[in-house]
Amino acid sequence: MYLVIGSATLDIFVSGVDRMPETQGDEFTVDSLVFTENPLDMRPGGNGANSAIVLGHLGAPVCLCSAVGRDVPGDLLTGWLQEAGVQIHAPKDSTQWSTSTTTVIADHQRNRQSFHHHGATGEFGPKELPAELLEAAEVVLVTGYPLLTGWRPDGVRQVLEASRRNGALTALDIGPAVGEPASLEEIASFLPAVDYLLCNAHELSVLCGTESLGENITRLRQAGVNTAIVKRGARGAAMLRPGETSMTEVPAFPAEAAFTVGAGDAFNAGLLYAVRRGRDLPEAVRFAHAVAGNVIASEKGVLGCPPAKEIDTFLAAAFTGN
Repeated sequence: MYLVIGSATLDIFVSGVDRMPETQGDEFTVDSLVFTENPLDMRPGGNGANSAIVLGHLGAPVCLCSAVGRDVPGDLLTGWLQEAGVQIHAPKDSTQWSTSTTTVIADHQRNRQSFHHHGATGEFGPKELPAELLEAAEVVLVTGYPLLTGWRPDGVRQVLEASRRNGALTALDIGPAVGEPASLEEIASFLPAVDYLLCNAHELSVLCGTESLGENITRLRQAGVNTAIVKRGARGAAMLRPGETSMTEVPAFPAEAAFTVGAGDAFNAGLLYAVRRGRDLPEAVRFAHAVAGNVIASEKGVLGCPPAKEIDTFLAAAFTGN
């Protein structure tokens, strides 16, 4: 069983906007009222929910430990997760917690304004994770680390160290670099318990406090990192394996992006799915690229992730040129 610990958020998209609105008090005015060409779009979001949904679509047994409110956004998220076959351990409390939401306004020039309500994500912590659920997990992914304010750092450390003692495969995604981003000093005490450290290039620079890739590698090695994988979007990914002093690049597959939200979370899910099934790391990274590429090419985002057998067919065609 895959156990994902991370945020569950309802993403609300307002798009097809000619221009961003200007504030004019609380009245409807020429400047403050903006018409949109596209209808309101609501989708699952949050690093934890996205990865769990993708794992479910791939065909993996997966449980999401997160938190949602007893409200309409929470009901929508729960429905999407259940449709993907995800077991949900998400405490609800109608009087205390509301579901996390992110509202995004995007114009035709792809300028964005985002409004985030942290909600239940900031309220739940290690006490909400049953010991038997952790003991049953064969793979544990902790993702969206900066958003897990009730877990960091000691709760995450306890979960990862206990998972390693149980023989589980462990992974930590330190992104996104928002709020109070992760620092190497903060995670150094439990970094040796992380089999796979996951991030993008910007998050790695923030973590290590330098833009130099060589210096970042040195600092990761000094802190006791095992395997690190840096996601670089269309450029692919770079992996640092035990004993290596430089990163090996694995290119991504060309993809026409219809919807890019959740690409990194889909990559994480694909990587861990492939590693758990015995594929070597370069092959697992290629599988992860294929999963992310199929997700961003779908108008449905993570809800459009195909099953694993279709990803294998895609990979076979990509390598044979058919």
